[in-house]
Amino acid sequence: MPELTRSEMMARYPAAIIEPAPSMPLRQATPSEVAELKRLIAAVYCNDTELERAEALGIAVADLTAALICYRCLARARAAVHHQQRYD
Repeated sequence: MPELTRSEMMARYPAAIIEPAPSMPLRQATPSEVAELKRLIAAVYCNDTELERAEALGIAVADLTAALICYRCLARARAAVHHQQRYD
C-alpha cells in the first residue's frame, strides 16, 4: 500500500489529529516497568514469535505510559474471556 501524504491523509480522515510519532521515548522506562511490559506482551501475544514480541516491546517503550495502560487492559480482557470460556 503506498504511503499517503499529510494532505491526502487529512482529506481521507478530516477529523483525525495527525501528529508525528515520537522519535525518542517520552521518558525512560524503569526495569520493573520493562519487566511488566514483557509479561503483558507475552500474555497478549502468546501465539506470536519471540521476535514479534520483541518488536512490540520496542514500540511500547516509545510511549511507556500509554503502552502500560493498553497492555494491562488487553491482558485483563483476554483473561476475562479465558475465564468465561472455562466456566461456560
